[in-house]
Amino acid sequence: MHETAFAAGILRIVREEARRHNVPRITEIHLQVGLLNAVEEHSLRACFELLAEGSVAQGAVLKTASAPLPARCKSCGHTFELATRSFYCPRCRSADIRFQGGHGCTIQSISAERADSEQESPE
Repeated sequence: MHETAFAAGILRIVREEARRHNVPRITEIHLQVGLLNAVEEHSLRACFELLAEGSVAQGAVLKTASAPLPARCKSCGHTFELATRSFYCPRCRSADIRFQGGHGCTIQSISAERADSEQESPE
């Protein structure tokens, strides 16, 4: 279950950002997850929730979105982006496509509560 490793990495970064910006509590984290990452969102949230207990990120909402995957068809040369795991060229329907990336996970934004209870984005 690589969701635990992802959750631990996210938590480490979030805690560092909270410390760097001197915020007492993280309220929301937006992630962009690569299409080929095979992260199960429910498991990622559950792992993050468990690992975040007692930390500045306890109770933070974890929101995820899939990152589009740049691709190129080897049959017709069409360049496109995949938004779902349908690995066919939208122009000629060939399965002979090549893509780059798709395995990453990027923290897009972190929302936090200031000591005076105002909302702040530490990134």
